[in-house]
Amino acid sequence: MMINYNDHISNRYFWGGLKTPWEYTSREIWRSLTKDASVILDIGAHNGSYSLEAKLANPAARVIAIEPNSNIAERAAANFRLNKFDVELENVAAGREESVLAFNGWSFLHQVGKNEVKTEIRVRRVSDLLAEKNIHHLGLLKIDI
Repeated sequence: MMINYNDHISNRYFWGGLKTPWEYTSREIWRSLTKDASVILDIGAHNGSYSLEAKLANPAARVIAIEPNSNIAERAAANFRLNKFDVELENVAAGREESVLAFNGWSFLHQVGKNEVKTEIRVRRVSDLLAEKNIHHLGLLKIDI
C-alpha cells in the first residue's frame, strides 16, 4: 500500500499489515465473502484497501472500485498498480441519476460559497455503469460513503 501521511488507513496498513486493528472484523468478513464472488463492486473505495483485499483473497474476481474524490482515486490507482492488481477504477460518484455535482473534496455541496474550492464530479447510476461493462450479475457489493 502506498503511504500517504494524510491517510490514516494506509498508515495503519504500513504499521500493522493485514493484522491492523483498523476495521479488522469487517475486513475479515469481507475477505471471506470475496472468495466466492466472481464480480465485486466497491463503492466508496477510498485508497482501494477493500478492493486490494478482495483481489488478494480472490485473484480471479473482477473488481470494480468507485471513488468520487479524484485525489484519493489517484492513490487507489497507484495502489492497484503497485500490487499489480487489475482493479477497474471509476472516478465517479454513484447516484440515482446521471448528473454533475459540486464537490469540495470531502462532501457534495448544494450551495457553494465564494471562498469554497470545488470541483465537478460526474454522478453515474450503478446499473448503467454495470451494463456498460456487460455485467449482469453482481457477486458482492460494498458501500462505504
